[in-house]
Amino acid sequence: MAVQYAETHLASPDHYRTKDSILKEPFGVRPASAITPQEIDEWLSKHCKTNATANRYRAFFLLPIASAWRAVGSSGRVGR
Repeated sequence: MAVQYAETHLASPDHYRTKDSILKEPFGVRPASAITPQEIDEWLSKHCKTNATANRYRAFFLLPIASAWRAVGSSGRVGR
């Protein structure tokens, strides 16, 4: 979902496509609700050498959530 959002709203979605392909191996196509924060933190600690890189991957994970929050808006309702 992050890649779809990036392709629609960002000028350069290539970084998101790369992150998506890297994360498909450890996390597969499971829904976000099936991936625990502990799994994400464990993967980040094993594969990211710097905090900056880990933060970029965290942002990638959060992009679909953030876009859903924007869709809800201040009304608190989905699908307005």
